[in-house]
Amino acid sequence: MKSTLLLLCISLGLVVAAFGQANALQKRDASTTAAYKAFLAASMEDRYEKTGPEFLTQMKAALLDPSTFDGTLDSLETHITIQTSPNQKVKFYSWDALDGGTWHNFHCFAQFRGADGKVQYLQIDTGDEARDGAYTDSEIIDVREIEVEGNTFYLTRAWGTHGSGMQHQFIQVYRFIDGSLVYCESCMGDEGGFVIEYPRSRKLDYAFDPIKNEISYQIMGSLNSKGQMTSGGDRTTFILSPHIWNRD
Repeated sequence: MKSTLLLLCISLGLVVAAFGQANALQKRDASTTAAYKAFLAASMEDRYEKTGPEFLTQMKAALLDPSTFDGTLDSLETHITIQTSPNQKVKFYSWDALDGGTWHNFHCFAQFRGADGKVQYLQIDTGDEARDGAYTDSEIIDVREIEVEGNTFYLTRAWGTHGSGMQHQFIQVYRFIDGSLVYCESCMGDEGGFVIEYPRSRKLDYAFDPIKNEISYQIMGSLNSKGQMTSGGDRTTFILSPHIWNRD
């Protein structure tokens, strides 16, 4: 009888905890979505001075909330880009700052659990890309996992544009070291990542081969008379060298 009562109490406690987390997630989803809509509807000046910083503050708080890591921000993800790694251990959040001009500044964050089990975030964009010429102000559109000697690496692909009629895709690799997610310099080099830049009028045929750890791409040209995209040259291959990946 006592064991049955104990099991019932434990079950009830789990149900209450799950309900509380679901309720917290719904509130967080509603508040961040409302903040984003206010940001979207604001004037350019207001976005820069008020609603943009307010939404950024809301997002930083949301990224420390365990409910957002364990659950899904159903409403917000219809407005911003959220990509989750296949093993569910990392989430990437990206949104356009909408601050005008042909250079698009994307805020980009990674969310993960640290070694202590607490949810943390890593801000990937710096805000200084226009000065430094970096490409970290890009929208992460794809996340892959690569296993090397029992270690998991996260290959990210991001899209962005720095104006002048050009666009780019930006490839990076991340890994966990001592419970923290970090950019893997030994995987991609100290340039901050691998950049493929091409005209806005063209498309990129991109592929990743997980067996060969190989990225390949071809820049496609203009449309032909049948509406098909013509190739713009030979296919380019970039091989990720796994033998150097454990230097960090």
